[in-house]
Amino acid sequence: MEKKNNKALFIVIGILGGLVLLLLLLVIVLLLFSGIGRQMQNKDDPPGPRITKDENTTEDDILGDEVIRGDNGTSNSITMIIDGFKFTVPGKYDCFFSYEIGPVVYLDDVFQMKTAVREGTYEEMMQDPDSITTKTVEAGGSILQEVRETEYEGKKYAYFRMQLMDDICFVIYTQAADTDSRVAGQIVVENSELTDEDLIHVFASIAGTAQVTEEADSDYDDIVDQMAVRTFAVGERKEESSLSLDGVTVTFCVPEGFYSQGIYETDFYSAENFQTQDYAIGVDCYLQADEMFANAEEYLENELEGSFNDTSGIRIQKTEIDGKTCYYYEEVLAYDDSEFQRISAVCDIDGNGTLYYVRASAIDEDTGVSIDTIRDFFVFRLLGRIGRTEGEEAYGEA
Repeated sequence: MEKKNNKALFIVIGILGGLVLLLLLLVIVLLLFSGIGRQMQNKDDPPGPRITKDENTTEDDILGDEVIRGDNGTSNSITMIIDGFKFTVPGKYDCFFSYEIGPVVYLDDVFQMKTAVREGTYEEMMQDPDSITTKTVEAGGSILQEVRETEYEGKKYAYFRMQLMDDICFVIYTQAADTDSRVAGQIVVENSELTDEDLIHVFASIAGTAQVTEEADSDYDDIVDQMAVRTFAVGERKEESSLSLDGVTVTFCVPEGFYSQGIYETDFYSAENFQTQDYAIGVDCYLQADEMFANAEEYLENELEGSFNDTSGIRIQKTEIDGKTCYYYEEVLAYDDSEFQRISAVCDIDGNGTLYYVRASAIDEDTGVSIDTIRDFFVFRLLGRIGRTEGEEAYGEA
């Protein structure tokens, strides 16, 4: 009996949950239609192909609400290639790939935009304004706003609003660089508070970057890979960094493509980890003190002797980098069907047991890691103790 009562209780809870969900959906539908109704009621001008010149569009007008404002986020941008043109998508917008449409730029609950390239210049198109709205009508859409033209950052844009099925859309055109083509955008408006100026800014921030290219059109893998790299935090980008230990500071170069994951300091060493954007290669830089060994070469020899791995075929090599003598060895280890590659390199800092140590590693990378992977990390300046005589220390910059 107890099990039957529990089952009945679950059924009642399920029914109540369904009713709540139904009411929630009803509220959402009412809100959406009330928003669309307000848009329809606020149209002062009858629909039609006439052109209204908008002479008052300024950058301040276009910057809209908080989510649209700010710079274009080029540091996190991705690119999309459409019909021979490369476009830069600002970092503040996201992008996905539709097999029916191609790249779609969007902002959650704000807009979705598809971009296309059309034959014929913008000026040629504007000689026949009727052509701009004809396809919308033929597709069963309703024109909600007459065609308008404005100028933003020295470029002309023609635009109008329309309704296609249940979507309110903003359609906009501009010239595609210095070519015989034009760029078209169709933006599904998901936030009724977006003004025409907001939407012009969205389109202009992408269409304005159009560059002619011979690269192949973007596909699913291209867009997904770029978004994946951008989505995951890769750390801080630095051109140079510093490690300090016991009065010695090494300021070293950070090669392009490597991102700092942070610095860790103890009484015996100071370390910083770097990763590539795709986390394929990791690099650890150490400034450490070990007076047990005469020099960097002896340090590596001891490291190999104490390794739990088979190091019989590994030899220590020597190279000159930025006037410094560096000792290094490379190793490849097989583990659990994977290939683990690593290079370890060390150079002396002051002849008193202070060493600068760099280690790079990768798993299942075709190119692997080599001395060239970490060469730029050994381009550094030394500040602090650079020599010692009995009873005194010398300080300076080397």
